Amino acid sequence: YGWEFHKDPMLDTYRSECLRYRIPYGLYCYSYATSLEQAKKEVQGFLACIKGMRPEYPVIIDTEDADDYRKKH
Repeated sequence: YGWEFHKDPMLDTYRSECLRYRIPYGLYCYSYATSLEQAKKEVQGFLACIKGMRPEYPVIIDTEDADDYRKKH
């Protein structure tokens, strides 16, 4: 999450447990970008973080604004 991209500190644990128990998983990033440049940084960080992973479900970048973050910033 976040336009500088912050990895969920539990990602590795969640993923390893999915693999251990053979649970299919996908990957998700919530975007806070308010500009194209910020969005590019988020995508680059997210892709670097998930490089080499092989999720069975989709890889998602969520750009909704349910909390009005973009309106406020």
